[in-house]
Amino acid sequence: MQGETGTGKAALARAVHELSGRPGPFIAMSCSAMAGISAAERQLELEGRLLASKRGTLFLDDIGELPPGDQALLLRALDEGGVWPDASAR
Repeated sequence: MQGETGTGKAALARAVHELSGRPGPFIAMSCSAMAGISAAERQLELEGRLLASKRGTLFLDDIGELPPGDQALLLRALDEGGVWPDASAR
């Protein structure tokens, strides 16, 4: 979904989530708001949001604002079906 700030992307995403019947929560995250924090803090935030949205929806607004390394983390999480706090937990 694309659109300028304030056009209702999050509201539309929430409505789609609510109609989907997914049992988990709807979690919205502004990626542009993470620009001022360290890489380690961003990774913890991303992993926390991914874990919190389990079986629900994670809406990432302005994902293009994330550094390439953080985008790679998200891609890996999608490819592998989630994140694990410890590699031995898989």
